[in-house]
Amino acid sequence: ASRPSYAEAYANILAKHRRSPMTSGASVIILVAPDVDALCAARMLADLLKQDDVLFRIIPVSGHAELEQMRDELESYTDVCTIMISCCVLLIFMQLHTLVLLNMGAILDLPSPEWFGDFSANLTVHVIDSSRPQNLSSLFAGGEMGERIVIWDDGGAERMQDERKAWEVLTVCTL
Repeated sequence: ASRPSYAEAYANILAKHRRSPMTSGASVIILVAPDVDALCAARMLADLLKQDDVLFRIIPVSGHAELEQMRDELESYTDVCTIMISCCVLLIFMQLHTLVLLNMGAILDLPSPEWFGDFSANLTVHVIDSSRPQNLSSLFAGGEMGERIVIWDDGGAERMQDERKAWEVLTVCTL
């Protein structure tokens, strides 16, 4: 199967946001590395999301340890919103459904249970990185966990058939 184009991946974020009955700034979270590429990408993505009326939150993350800490915080992340309706208070819980990693996550085995196994099945992780993911599991893994990881790619991954075959052989050997 072919990877979604940038436009398709962005459209999927919008669709998921609009399908969610109760959306908040906690529904779409963008984790940003502290480098020029990531900061510029965050600014552009934020402008696009604002134009499409998508609530989001940008969180700077510097380093692997801080990313692990953020993962642990996001694992049980819900926002509570209080709404007054005809003198009744309604508590609404919103869940994270889209996580965007800007210039981070390239070396991580993102589909593994260590990273996103305990997250809601509704969560989709989008990886936008100026270098291709170095961990081939993030690039080639299928199944439930692999389908939830979307690598924004310019087509370079499709040309990596030899690397994919080698990764598949190694994966089968380690099982």
